[in-house]
Amino acid sequence: MKMTDPKFYKKMNVSLWTLQWTLSLLMLSGAIMKFMPIANIASIMPWMGQVPEYMVRGLGFIDLAAAVGIVLPALMRRNRRMTLFAAAGIFLLMICAVVFHLFRGEAESIAVNIFTGILALLVGVGRWYELREAGKKGLTIC
Repeated sequence: MKMTDPKFYKKMNVSLWTLQWTLSLLMLSGAIMKFMPIANIASIMPWMGQVPEYMVRGLGFIDLAAAVGIVLPALMRRNRRMTLFAAAGIFLLMICAVVFHLFRGEAESIAVNIFTGILALLVGVGRWYELREAGKKGLTIC
């Protein structure tokens, strides 16, 4: 299948939507956990009990914004470039999370962060490619 084939773009779009919804659900689950009582969640993730509560809640708001930002612009077909920014933000957040856990000696905790970062990278590159190709064809995608 060639990259100029319309079927390629359809399959790529379906794949990207699948990745975006998966990424959104991952970020939403992270947000929900960060809004749970600290004592309950600290037994599963000790770092949450060792940092200030406002930091955990702030990260929860960031996760919630990421969950919405990765799907909403493309879903509404408005400002689709915002999906690229959301994907980049999630990728950078996951890099920070990996570094944070490595400094704390929690290397076993970074698998989910690496997986989420890879998903964000794939979504960002895929949607960037889509926007670039649309621009070459003279199409305007908000």
